Amino acid sequence: MKNFLKLVLVVFLLAALAACSGKSKEGVTVRISAEKGGVIKTEDGSSITIPAGALAEDIEITMKIYTAEEFTEGGDSTEFVTGIVSLEPADLNFSKPVVISIPVAKAVNDLVSAAYFDLGRKIWQYSKEGLAVSMSKGENGQFVISTNQGDSVSVSADGSLVVNIEGREVLLSGKRDPFSITEDAEPISGTELNNSLNMAAGHLGSFAFVAVPDDDVNASDDEPAGDTEPVSDDDTEPVSEDDTEPVSEDDTEPVSEDDIEPVSDDDTESVSDDDTEPVSDGDTDEDADTTAEPTEAEKCIEAGGIWNETEESCTKTTSCGDLPENAEWNGASLYTQTYADNAWSAEIEVEYNETAGDCRFKCVSGFDWDGSMCTAAPQASLGTICTGQIKCYNGTEEIACPASSEEYFGQDAQYLDKCTQQSFTVQTTAEQNVVVDNNLGLMWLPTLSAETYTWDDAATYCGNIEYAGYSDWRLPAPLELLTIVDISRKNPAVNTENFPEMPTTSTYLWTNKDTGIIYTDETALTFNTYYGKMQDKQKKTNLYRVLCVRGDSLPKSQFITQTIGGEEVIKDLTTGLMWQKIYPDKTFGWADALKYCEDLSYAGYTDWRLPNKNELASLLDYDKTSKPYTAFPGMNAANTFWSSSSYTEKSVWTVNYNGGSVYDEFKTYYFDVRCVR
Repeated sequence: MKNFLKLVLVVFLLAALAACSGKSKEGVTVRISAEKGGVIKTEDGSSITIPAGALAEDIEITMKIYTAEEFTEGGDSTEFVTGIVSLEPADLNFSKPVVISIPVAKAVNDLVSAAYFDLGRKIWQYSKEGLAVSMSKGENGQFVISTNQGDSVSVSADGSLVVNIEGREVLLSGKRDPFSITEDAEPISGTELNNSLNMAAGHLGSFAFVAVPDDDVNASDDEPAGDTEPVSDDDTEPVSEDDTEPVSEDDTEPVSEDDIEPVSDDDTESVSDDDTEPVSDGDTDEDADTTAEPTEAEKCIEAGGIWNETEESCTKTTSCGDLPENAEWNGASLYTQTYADNAWSAEIEVEYNETAGDCRFKCVSGFDWDGSMCTAAPQASLGTICTGQIKCYNGTEEIACPASSEEYFGQDAQYLDKCTQQSFTVQTTAEQNVVVDNNLGLMWLPTLSAETYTWDDAATYCGNIEYAGYSDWRLPAPLELLTIVDISRKNPAVNTENFPEMPTTSTYLWTNKDTGIIYTDETALTFNTYYGKMQDKQKKTNLYRVLCVRGDSLPKSQFITQTIGGEEVIKDLTTGLMWQKIYPDKTFGWADALKYCEDLSYAGYTDWRLPNKNELASLLDYDKTSKPYTAFPGMNAANTFWSSSSYTEKSVWTVNYNGGSVYDEFKTYYFDVRCVR
């Protein structure tokens, strides 16, 4: 039992304290959303995960980690085995459980306890025994809840346990203590990993783990018990031969044969074999086993459970594992395990599930489950909008859209369920018509400028417009102009029901993107209304017409690299699209490009396809100041990539990230392929 104390897991006791003051150490500050929650991480690997709804309002929280030396107010004889965590502002109040991880600095052999800093007395408070909540029945049959420290426990309105310690209320989680080390209750001795602390609703201040010297732990099992005093040889009193009293033969009284009463055979009582009771070795006093078999109740308590005498059952309440980021419980986060046959019933794994249940979670509002994590829900942008293509083609003519087993399967028109159809409305505001993109929220002027302008004057023209009650008109970005293109149309490549005065001749429009940083001459990107193409650079002194827009800019792609099944993929958190990272080191004709993606099995997925024109163009980033025009990881600047969108019977839309061009190429050419899903 004494050796066991060296490894015993002591649960966390934490009072509602303010964060420590008077320190200048920098921490990590994150603004946490009350609606969505968030995570704060420090460089040493410490973190706090705050679920959605845990805070009453959005707030900036600073997490600081100190060494024992840096935390100058600390200090009794305890030895810190983790950093000292401080959270600001003072007296943070969480209404839902949070999860904290603190790296352990070194191996620990002493009894380990959690400590909190008492600002009033400037000392660390901790208990060698920790805080354990037990439940028993009183004389009247009512349940009595108490701690091993003798503190009274009450139940709050929400069902949590509240302990009053030295006049302060410490809020515990329902049915268990507020903090525990690792979900499988392993001690922290010798570990180099972070140790998770699961905290119930309550207050946070400054806290750490300390090593607590325990004389009882160091005591030897071989020491004599009780207050017995050993007796030495010197304390014995020898007995001499003179002190013995011999007994002579004269003192013996002989017994004559007459005094002996013979016993006849009739007087003897025969004892049959059946009446004899054999004595086994185990019945001897010397070999008797004095250790009684532990009762089921004792086994239960030893295993860390609670024994129910009425039902003769042993149970314990177990916390589900940690929640992924941006997730919330979809059901109970605690469950009951039963102890039988010297083993606990199986643990419940944490899993994503939209149906409520024990240890199930779902993503918070605004996030979707992608199979491995909760990622931000796709935002409307160029990559989520359909191109307008509704027909299929082979290499020379229009065809009926092929079946999955046929050549040319996988074209843009066959995946209309993967995008959102264009939607525009002509509205009258302040007695003037505007064109509103219902998907993206952009508002367009219905007509082009009557005059032509240089690039600099074009920006001034839009900035000076007062129209439909608005004065925040601006020159559009390249990707914004691509959102009005309907590739099923030409001359112009936009829906004239929305833009009735769009010219039917080839007309260039200025974009807001200066390319002079990349090229030696002063140039900017232009858009061609006849084809809907994004052209290469044009001199800023050229005279072109202008179409103005207003509204929030389109969200930029946010790329993260994930390894799935040993293969890397690139996830665009903005569009929700997953891209193949390692693409073939050879080029393909268009028909073979379609087939390659349809046949691809990569990173455990088989639903890859050739991207449409808008998806491919959504990877462009015209804010880059060096080639290529994309932030996509590992993109080769010189490469041109096929899309699945035909431009004509004989040509296909392509994207070149070197110059940022979106234009067509003949289907007989060979270009690179990167698949999407």
